[in-house]
Amino acid sequence: RCLIIRSNVICVPDALRKLTESQHDVAAGYYEDGPAQNFIGLIALPEALCSRAFDIADSLSRRDPGSQLEGWLSAMDEQGLGVQRVALDSLAAPVSDSAAVARTVFGGKGRTLEQVRPLVKTAIVLDQVRFDASEWRESPDEVLDRVRQTFNDSRVVVRSSAGAEDGSDFSGAGRFTSVLDVGPSASGGGRGCLELHAGRASTG
Repeated sequence: RCLIIRSNVICVPDALRKLTESQHDVAAGYYEDGPAQNFIGLIALPEALCSRAFDIADSLSRRDPGSQLEGWLSAMDEQGLGVQRVALDSLAAPVSDSAAVARTVFGGKGRTLEQVRPLVKTAIVLDQVRFDASEWRESPDEVLDRVRQTFNDSRVVVRSSAGAEDGSDFSGAGRFTSVLDVGPSASGGGRGCLELHAGRASTG
């Protein structure tokens, strides 16, 4: 796919993966701004449609030299290219929206560690299994299997990871519960500990 990214947009790798997985002709990223869904400035086009899409852009720019990406999306939709809105809240944001930037940058320590792991040179980011409360409610045995496959019979630390832990002007380090020395099996306390954390996540 061809990716078009507005210069004032920041995003994490998951945003691009989610955008390029769309089965529609054109995928456009949106984020939450209160009750509204706003276009971020990210577009993915299948390679086979790039020529046609850029012809539409050229025609639009000739008619309206001041047109923006939003106008291009509308023009492609009018020309019969299917445009799908892809929800990218907390995965991408325009730098002009400080709240959306904070949700993207501070997406929970688990996700942040996962993203920086291939980048750090003088530190070690340990293995982790990350999941949300809905995954646990739907298939707790699959989550436990992932933990066992990653850590075998080793004892682990179970901790909460939420976007509310940090922000652009505060840190919530130590605010959420961590449980040390948990065995991955049900008898080792793994299921009960994960149940406790998932329950807290779903209610708060």
